[in-house]
Amino acid sequence: MTIFNLADILTGVIEAVILFKMYEAFCEKNKKFSPWLYVISIIIVAVMINISNAFFNYGIINIAVMVISFLFPLFLFNGKLSIKIIVPFITILLLGLVEIMVLFGITLAFKITVSNVVNTPQYRLLGIIVSKMLALFIVNIIYIKFRKKNFYTGTSYWLLFLLMFTTSTIAIFLIFKLSFNINKTYLHK
Repeated sequence: MTIFNLADILTGVIEAVILFKMYEAFCEKNKKFSPWLYVISIIIVAVMINISNAFFNYGIINIAVMVISFLFPLFLFNGKLSIKIIVPFITILLLGLVEIMVLFGITLAFKITVSNVVNTPQYRLLGIIVSKMLALFIVNIIYIKFRKKNFYTGTSYWLLFLLMFTTSTIAIFLIFKLSFNINKTYLHK
């Protein structure tokens, strides 16, 4: 198993966690269910996402299977049915928008085509890591903003989070830039 395979597998897990975080932001967990049921459901949704991504890649069928996968945990939460149905669509839209923004950010930063980003494993891995981190950041803000409980999130919390996010993103960017330049050097000799 390579790092690229691991990133593909973890994509499903992270997207499942993002989905459950969005459900928790707008709905309440059903108290009659065990916490282990939520963990098992996250695993099931992650497996469904990974199977969908592996078999259907970037097509319309993948989106349809993702919607079905994202509707799966609907019964685990209490709240208005309309909100429980809208949450998966908002989550898919959010994930898609973040991935597109990161994709075009990489194309602008490296001055390459979209096809190169999608087909070059290093760039694809960079895109996966940055887009999922950014999506988690946005969902964390949504969760804190719309959650009914008041959380103390002072300036130091956000500065620390921003510092961790930017340093890890810059480090990942530089590592992959360096590894890609090293591979170019060996290929031209």
